[in-house]
Amino acid sequence: MAWVYGIQSGQFIKVGVAQDIRSRLFAFRLHNPHPIKVVMRRMVPEHYWVEKRMHQLLAQYSIGREWFDCAADLVRAAYEEAYKDLVAKRHQQAGWEKMSAERAEGRSVPLGRPRKNGDRTGNTL
Repeated sequence: MAWVYGIQSGQFIKVGVAQDIRSRLFAFRLHNPHPIKVVMRRMVPEHYWVEKRMHQLLAQYSIGREWFDCAADLVRAAYEEAYKDLVAKRHQQAGWEKMSAERAEGRSVPLGRPRKNGDRTGNTL
């Protein structure tokens, strides 16, 4: 797991991912003439997926790459929405996995086409 964060510099906010948020803040302070402020940070699984989804949700405010011209509340709201989407995605995956397992248990014949004369493997390809 890693951190998904929003760091404000002046009027702009960078949404990104970092394994070590302290070193990321140090680098920002070192390479940035503006004061910086962490407006959002969360440690989440599938952090790159959540970050990408946040970028999609904030796309209308993008000023390039991972930087956005919006209020901190919008970044936090984008995180909440992205996390809800992640939970829904995981729930859907679990449902598909459960349904596949149930179907596999009830299957009386192996997957694939029936064997033809001369086909020893029974493969479909």
